[in-house]
Amino acid sequence: MDAIRATYFEECAELLEVLEDGLLSLQAGTPDADTIDAVFRAVHSIKGGAAAFNLGLLVGFAHEFETVLDALRNGEIKGGSDAFAVLLRASDTLGDLVSAVRDDLPVDAPDTRDLARLLSGGTPSSAGGGFVPVMIDLGQDMNGPVRPDVRRVWTILFEPLPELLGSGNEPLYLFRALEVLGRIEVTAIETDLPTLDRLDPDVPRLRWSVRLTPSAPDLTETEIEAVFEFAVDLCILEVSAMQDGDRPATPIAPFAPDIAERGDVAPPETAAPATVAAPSGPATIRVDLTRVDRLVDLVGELVISQSVLAQGLAQAGLDHRSEAIATLEDLQQLTRDIQDSIMSIRAQPVKPLFQRMTRIVREVSTATGKDIHLVTEGEATEIDKTVVERLTDPLTHMVRNAIDHGIEDPAERVRAGKSAIGVVRLTARQKSDRVVIEVSDDGRGIDRARVLEKAIARGMVEAGSILDPAEIDRLLFKPGLSTVTEVSSLSGRGVGMDVVQRAIRDLSGTISVRSETGKGCTISISLPLTLAILDGMIVRASGHHMVLPLSSIVETQSADTARTEMLSAGQEVVLMQDRFVPMLDLGQCMGFPVGSAVGGQDDDEAALLFVQPENGGIYALRVDAIEAQRQVVIKGLSDNFGHIPCVSAATILGNGQVALIVDPAGTARHAGLRPETHEHLATEARAS
Repeated sequence: MDAIRATYFEECAELLEVLEDGLLSLQAGTPDADTIDAVFRAVHSIKGGAAAFNLGLLVGFAHEFETVLDALRNGEIKGGSDAFAVLLRASDTLGDLVSAVRDDLPVDAPDTRDLARLLSGGTPSSAGGGFVPVMIDLGQDMNGPVRPDVRRVWTILFEPLPELLGSGNEPLYLFRALEVLGRIEVTAIETDLPTLDRLDPDVPRLRWSVRLTPSAPDLTETEIEAVFEFAVDLCILEVSAMQDGDRPATPIAPFAPDIAERGDVAPPETAAPATVAAPSGPATIRVDLTRVDRLVDLVGELVISQSVLAQGLAQAGLDHRSEAIATLEDLQQLTRDIQDSIMSIRAQPVKPLFQRMTRIVREVSTATGKDIHLVTEGEATEIDKTVVERLTDPLTHMVRNAIDHGIEDPAERVRAGKSAIGVVRLTARQKSDRVVIEVSDDGRGIDRARVLEKAIARGMVEAGSILDPAEIDRLLFKPGLSTVTEVSSLSGRGVGMDVVQRAIRDLSGTISVRSETGKGCTISISLPLTLAILDGMIVRASGHHMVLPLSSIVETQSADTARTEMLSAGQEVVLMQDRFVPMLDLGQCMGFPVGSAVGGQDDDEAALLFVQPENGGIYALRVDAIEAQRQVVIKGLSDNFGHIPCVSAATILGNGQVALIVDPAGTARHAGLRPETHEHLATEARAS
């Protein structure tokens, strides 16, 4: 039962996504019957499953919500902006209820007065100063179909197949779900039962006839069938309607399996499942995430074993045309294909993450009195599931800051010649082996003078300091810095962007800020597609092996042929094509004792790697030798050692040694390199 309950809540998450998607689509002005039906079915399915588990509070609210949606699809209420605001709040409340019930948390009964007012405000009786028109059936179709005065009663014939009970479904819970729709009378059909000597205990023989008197006179067959959607293709179902007081006209068919056993009569057509057809599209299965994680770990071990084998063959000095080397190359390709397949299983679109932000935007815009329009792009961009889950809090901080700090009040926006409606834009795109997520707004931009003033007041910067715009922007990530004068429930306590930066670094990501006064601000996050495996270049520096991400390497040069210059500030630069870029010694950056450097015994192997971090300028790293290009398994260090400058993670090489994975962006920051520094150094080098 616990497994079935867990499956129900997983499906609730999917249904809530469908619900919010549909409501946002309707609010955007694209109403259509299919979308309204999808929204209604989502709430109805949540209610039906909740009834099966006897979750009364969830059933009650979903029923109220469903009633309003039913009135919407029947045209009894109009879907204006106020109506959809109420429906979106109800969607949020339904999601909160599902989460509370799933986690067994105490929760108060939700307020349904807005839904009730919406329902009453949409009926003809609410208009006309209390005058209630009398509906007279003249036998003519005046403004659409007139509902009959006689209530229809439904008869449901239900026969479980062996697979239904074998999968853990319980017919009693289905009957409880039907009871939500009205009063039911359940009768077991005992005809055609086999004798004891022919009875197979593994094959269900009982069938049931259910007489349903609905609470709502407009109950449809589709709504009844939706109760059994969890048992699609696992039962034989017949639904028929009759007028109240009539007897069912359809005779009950003999038990289908028993007829088939006798062989003298073909099974009747009614034996075919009459439930809603399974949705078209690729078949899917639900798999516990721990099993996928185990596969990821095994692929990591396979990558390490492959590295051991490659190193062993290299040390054996085999000819590169030998059969062993060819087999190794096949193994490497196969390993990569397996890795890509496993990673694609763990990957998921950022759409659910972006959908959560729609609620944040609604709540913050209401709290601040600002009218905000959220625009999302690249929702289909995929990233590792672990990354998506850990991005929720950072993205929430960024969206709240954009609305509370960045976007002006409506009156101020109008005075500035802008639309009174502010725009927050969420975008995601893949760039090489990383995903870039941006949060931008069309607000006032960063008030750098005020940021600097606050930083000086808090002792973060010495008085009289002159900082360039990029340095001021980086002050936003200092703990305790806030430009808000009054503390509110949203901001003012100096907690936010430092938390964001720490969370992004924990994901081996980088964060940057771009701002233009009066036009808005954009915060960019760059994250790896996966936290498991990396394509890297293994290098040696100061006697230690290290790994550089292959995606950050732009070019390589032999150190003995490179043209270098020493500038007045003691900074070395090297010519790359037609420009000079800063040059750093990797071993010195890591703090290792200087071993063999350029000019020593390993001059022939010394090399320069030109790297370009995300949102940074190109610079060169000098190493003693380039060893090999390999896939490596990423092992995190932050849990045990915290944030380490210049290092993003570690890995295990083929010889069993531990190698550090270099963080190109962190190395540049640690050395004091900034984008504006590159241009200054290049200018000085050209002048010399």
